[in-house]
Order: sequence, then C-alpha cells, then structure tokens
Amino acid sequence: MLVIIEVLIILSVSIRNIQINETQISSYAHFFWIFKAPFHFAIQGLLLGLIVAYLKDNHWKLNISADALFKISIVILFLILICDEWMSENSNWGLTSYILFLININFTLMVYACVNSDTLNKSRLGGSILRLFARLSYSLYLVHYLFIPWSVSITKNIINTHWSAYFLFILIYFVVMMVAAYLLHIMVVKPFLLLKDKIRP
Repeated sequence: MLVIIEVLIILSVSIRNIQINETQISSYAHFFWIFKAPFHFAIQGLLLGLIVAYLKDNHWKLNISADALFKISIVILFLILICDEWMSENSNWGLTSYILFLININFTLMVYACVNSDTLNKSRLGGSILRLFARLSYSLYLVHYLFIPWSVSITKNIINTHWSAYFLFILIYFVVMMVAAYLLHIMVVKPFLLLKDKIRP
C-alpha cells in the first residue's frame, strides 16, 4: 500500500516537471491551471495525507517529538514563502514545481504532528483564534486565490523593496482574504449550513 502511494507521488511530480520543460509558461496563473489544478497533479497532497493516515493506523512514529516537528515545519514554511520570487513572471517553473511539492510535504508533517500530539490539539491549536480559521476554512479555500494578483499589484504600487514588499503583500493579502471569507461565510455558507440542519431527517 505504502509503496503504491509513493510510486504515484513520484510519477505525479516527475510527469509535471517533464511537461514543464516542454511548455512555455507566461505567469503563475498559466502555471496554476496547467500544472497545479489538474487532478493528477493536485492529488500529491491527498496522497501524502494517505501516508499520514497509514503511519497513524500502524502506530509508526518519527524519532522526534510532534511539538518540535510542528515548530520546525512552521519555520520552514515561512522561509519558503519569503526565500525567492517563485511565483513571478520570471520564475524558474521547474523550481516552482519542487517548491510546491516541498510545501505539500511541510503541511503533511504538520498534520502528522497534530495527529500525534495531544498538546497541540487541546491547547495551542484549540484556541478561539484558530477555531475561527477552522470555521472559515471552506470560505478561505474558495476565495484565497482570487486576491493574490490584486494584492501583488497593490504591493508593487506602494513599495518595491524586496524584503519589505513580501511582508506588506502578506499583510494586505491576509486582511482582504479574511474579510472576504468572513462575508462569504456569513452570507452564503452559514445560511446553507442552517438550512441543512433544518431539513436533515
């Protein structure tokens, strides 16, 4: 089972990088719809999640505490997000492909840490702020991509300094995305959830 999952992951990553080398890519939006959105590429995260489920079911654990693994994963994710312009027009798209896969692995380690730590689940990740993110997670999923180009454009109009621009982009993007997700949740998602509860047998 585990071998089959690993082979499928290797195939997905390899096929994507072979096709990237044969394709002229003009922007991240172009890259996204051809090399990230299709199911056979998007399945990488799902397959990594299956590995976590398999390891959990078989009581297999890493030789590192879950809390330490979670903290390391957060640091690595932050460094990835600010390390280079891997989503710009002049990006090395082969490198972008590997970075996206590394991000998937990073989130997989976070999930693995969470399912193996009572401390993370009951205290650090169980606070009211993170519960808000959990409640808005579906709405965030729906709107998160829409505001990336707009936030990048606003950031470039305000500041061009490399490091400062990243932090300003994250601030603008986070605020706009959260407001949009909250409004979507209140006006659309929550009413449908209430309706579902009323008509449920």
